[in-house]
Amino acid sequence: MAQILAKGQNVPVRASVVHAVLSWQPGPSVPDVDVSALLLTGAGRVRGDGDFVYYNQAGHASGSVRHAGKRTDPRWLADTVSVTLGQVEPVVERIVVAASAEGAFGRVPGLTLCLYDEAHAELVRFAVAGAATETSMVLGELYRRGAEWKFRAVGQGFDNGLAGLATAFGIQVDDPPAPPAPAAGPPAPVNLDKGRMMLRKNESVSLVKTGAPPLVRIRMGLGWDPAKAGRSIDLDAGVITFVGGQPAVTVYFGRKTGYDGAIKLSGDNQSGRGEGDDEQIRVALDLLPVEVHALVFTVNSYGSHKFTAIRRAYCRLLEDRSGNELVRFDLTQSEPSTGVLMAVLRRGPAGVWTMQALGVFQDGRKAEDMEPLATRLLAVTA
Repeated sequence: MAQILAKGQNVPVRASVVHAVLSWQPGPSVPDVDVSALLLTGAGRVRGDGDFVYYNQAGHASGSVRHAGKRTDPRWLADTVSVTLGQVEPVVERIVVAASAEGAFGRVPGLTLCLYDEAHAELVRFAVAGAATETSMVLGELYRRGAEWKFRAVGQGFDNGLAGLATAFGIQVDDPPAPPAPAAGPPAPVNLDKGRMMLRKNESVSLVKTGAPPLVRIRMGLGWDPAKAGRSIDLDAGVITFVGGQPAVTVYFGRKTGYDGAIKLSGDNQSGRGEGDDEQIRVALDLLPVEVHALVFTVNSYGSHKFTAIRRAYCRLLEDRSGNELVRFDLTQSEPSTGVLMAVLRRGPAGVWTMQALGVFQDGRKAEDMEPLATRLLAVTA
């Protein structure tokens, strides 16, 4: 259970990775908010500009702090910085979690800072209250106490924005940094307006239909057949969830539910024979925590079967209540490997999810073995 902190209170942090997630309620007159982190020495100041991690400088050179970016939904907005405590340099004694706004924080409702560990268990919740004209704020700080780390809820504001915040900790700036220009990305994926979609490798589809409510309850069906008649093939489906670009909770035969039942794995078909899906994974997209930004679906052979012994492997996305098939990807190739990344769901702006067909092979007896490959793949295709 999360510790509920008031301003000035502190608590030990017993985690190797901490995701600091600032969330708030959107609205027409609500200013945009950006979270940042400053790495401070014992003098209470940064060593240079590189110790300031924010939207325009998304990672620290040590790899210890990373700005993971924003997630959006009609009901909330959130921005995240992630800290790997074991990689923090010894000279760094404090990591300040801060925020700046394009207007007064008094106009930002529901401002809340939560800390999560590497397994996405909520550690700390701090409701940031009492703001008025402030345009930047120190939300809290991770700090060393002997061999341990602790977190203190701060909630101290400044009236001069990101520049004032940076200057207070030793960074020399002339003007507030401008937001980065949006990078030119790939064409937007098609949506579901034309009905059922068949994907080829690397193709994507946005899981929305014009005029329809958001798709929130889905099933991912995964199936396969033995290449030789009469042969039994035992494969296992799984899903790797990602928070801040890193694996969080993985659901597979060794852990059949995740996020309090928001993800559930069906029973195991140990032969691969018969019609229909061999396994299904149910996902309540609306019940997933805001920080979960991607789900990578896998199929693995815990035994020695290679995918060259498999035919007609596929994954298909269904609307859970009706059972209607919305998207399908048939794996048309095979490799002598024991695992494959089949597809990824990504959360995009306004909470809209996109499905991309993958079909990337690697040896792996269970979904957890595929986490490094999935992490690299998401970093390249983000």
